[in-house]
Amino acid sequence: MTSMAVVRSTTYLSYLLSLSLIVAGCANPLPYQIVHSTQQTEATDREPKGPPLLKMRPHSDGLGWTFFASQPTLQKQQTIRTEEWKAWNLVHKSYNPLLMGLGLITCTLSVPLGLFLAGTIPSEQFFEYPLKGCTPIAGYRWQNIDQLTTIPLEDEPPTTIHLPLQDGLLTEIWTFPSGAQESFPHLLTSDQAEHGYPIRLTKLANNRSPEAPTLRLTLQNPQGKTEDTDIFIPPQQWAMAQRMTPKIPSSTAWPAPVRLRIDSTDPGIIPPITRHLTSAGLPVTIRTAHRTETEREQVATYRGMYETPTTTTPGQWTGANVHIFIELTSGQNGTSALMTITNIETGLLIATLATMPAPETLALIDPITGDLLHLLHDHAS
Repeated sequence: MTSMAVVRSTTYLSYLLSLSLIVAGCANPLPYQIVHSTQQTEATDREPKGPPLLKMRPHSDGLGWTFFASQPTLQKQQTIRTEEWKAWNLVHKSYNPLLMGLGLITCTLSVPLGLFLAGTIPSEQFFEYPLKGCTPIAGYRWQNIDQLTTIPLEDEPPTTIHLPLQDGLLTEIWTFPSGAQESFPHLLTSDQAEHGYPIRLTKLANNRSPEAPTLRLTLQNPQGKTEDTDIFIPPQQWAMAQRMTPKIPSSTAWPAPVRLRIDSTDPGIIPPITRHLTSAGLPVTIRTAHRTETEREQVATYRGMYETPTTTTPGQWTGANVHIFIELTSGQNGTSALMTITNIETGLLIATLATMPAPETLALIDPITGDLLHLLHDHAS
């Protein structure tokens, strides 16, 4: 077959290919060059596996623990490849007889041009020029676009991960040598499961048996599966807790409802303590740095700067009525904290709490939040 015969037959094929794409109403872009490719593993399914787990972190003063609830979870995964391509998209231009006539000429010329470039430049694709040159015959043209393609690859083997327990039930069961028992159920939120739930011995050490109790923690997940953890409390640890237990203030000393403001000689400990208190459902007033940004958003909403169905008036700031001041003191044995809790409305001192020295400041966060949560939940609710 001569070269002219090849050109003629290829031209006819280009006519047919272009017309078939148009007749079929081809709406999908045709990729022709890959630009970028990435692969990542995504979770496709998760289901709980077995009973929940409870891990504990002892407090620096030996008078409590912070517990973290998690759920072993079987996670199925799949590898996904995302490719970015340069593509052609077929769009209708017009049924202009002049342009359609010119399309016959450009279609014929584009075939030898494509063959020539494909032979001299290896990266050039032969069919690009006939496609572009022949589609004007029917009043169409090709538009250059970027296209993302997602390709699922093989499934990865399932793995076991540990996630913070959602809506778990943690029950404290204190058993005294006399046989008396006290139990305290706690519905754990996902925030508490992530940040930890503190339990302090000082919670029960005031006016209790001089002999140490035993503590059993029962953790239950929403599927009804449970995990028990028994904790032995040495007599010397119990005696220390009784010495450190503060005098319980009268409930009448607290305003209602409680709104907290936290200050400290070390501002660095305020954010983690605030996270613990808010995850337990206690309201804490925001800091000055956040207040400016919040006011700006309120004003923007009020003036209708956002596309919202209705606009609202700026919120009124609610002041704190309980002030917690945490004073840190460094000495030879480490850093200790003294917490002063004051009723802002009356100016009366509600309570003072002290911690034993810790080797570093961050180690004080668990005992501080544990004592505060115990005091606030039992006497300020």
